[in-house]
Amino acid sequence: KVEFDKNLTGKVHIYIQNELDVTVNIIDGMATYNISTLNVGHYEVIVRYTNQYFNSTTKTSQFNVNKMDPSFFADINDIVYGNDGIIIATLPADAQGTITFIIDGSESIKSISDGTANITLTNMDKGTHSVTVRYSGDSNYNNVSLTSSFSVKDDYCDIRLSINDTA
Repeated sequence: KVEFDKNLTGKVHIYIQNELDVTVNIIDGMATYNISTLNVGHYEVIVRYTNQYFNSTTKTSQFNVNKMDPSFFADINDIVYGNDGIIIATLPADAQGTITFIIDGSESIKSISDGTANITLTNMDKGTHSVTVRYSGDSNYNNVSLTSSFSVKDDYCDIRLSINDTA
């Protein structure tokens, strides 16, 4: 956002070192331009105002784009004993790196593809199992983790029903 005197009109030129080169209209003394494609890093922005009635003005400033916490969740469901289960970790589509799945203390590292990674669970014992899902982070996203649990249970419970006639 570039602010001017409320009565000023015209256009302002905004330049960010090889990333952005645009001209923006000044409306009610303000020029606004949003950019969401910058990678993590340090940037310098140069703003130049020219008008036939005023002297040209150039201002320079610097700013940082920091890593951010990604949206991160894992689909963890109970398993029927004897069947396989799957845990799917989901991140933004542009996330890179690895996901570490830790099941009852045993680690398995999987690569992320299109924002997801998964692990298939086989031959799990009955009972409750702990799971930690950890994202390694990358150049744009911080590392994050979550902890949960799931159960491996029998598919059904055998119920016996006896009915006696009484006279």
